[in-house]
Amino acid sequence: MHREVTLPPISDSGYMKLATAYVDHYLQRDGLRNCFMNIEPHRVKNICQLVGALRLTPRQIQEVFRILGHVFETSEENKGRLKWCLAVGSIAMAAFKVGNPKVYHLLGTQQFEPKEAFGFLNDVLGDSNIDWWFTLFLTGGGLKVNEGQTAQDVMTQVGLIENGEEPARLKHMGQWHEGWGHSSANRLGEIHKKIEQILQWK
Repeated sequence: MHREVTLPPISDSGYMKLATAYVDHYLQRDGLRNCFMNIEPHRVKNICQLVGALRLTPRQIQEVFRILGHVFETSEENKGRLKWCLAVGSIAMAAFKVGNPKVYHLLGTQQFEPKEAFGFLNDVLGDSNIDWWFTLFLTGGGLKVNEGQTAQDVMTQVGLIENGEEPARLKHMGQWHEGWGHSSANRLGEIHKKIEQILQWK
């Protein structure tokens, strides 16, 4: 006879402990694995925020890190050299692959309508860093943007900025594009393709 037991939800500190343990196990193992991503505390915080918002189970979190371990594995000379947007974008895509496959597919195929993406982030994150994550989706090429539309047009469309306004975040768009590397046109699509290839190895 099997009895179902409802486990209490994981606390924020619990997610941090799990993420830190998995970072050590899957992403940086001295003598065994070199990580392309620079393991910094605020990057681990990015991971914790997302897996916490998606309410992933410990088993799902382990699967996210297993995927990331393969995505980020690199040579000694490239250790820690991955562009920051590619790092966080990969974290997000691995988390969505496990915790929300629909969003993962929409971002990976550039089919995520901006208003739908903004609504999703609002539902998942509340008021916490919505504009930051939305900008990541937008600059990484995950959103469905009409030909000729600018970043300002899209942000105005979803209500992040008022019509005619040019907020500070638009002045820093170059930093986002630089964070994705030489071309940010479809970086989330490239990450999607890589994750799919990794999962075929199983």
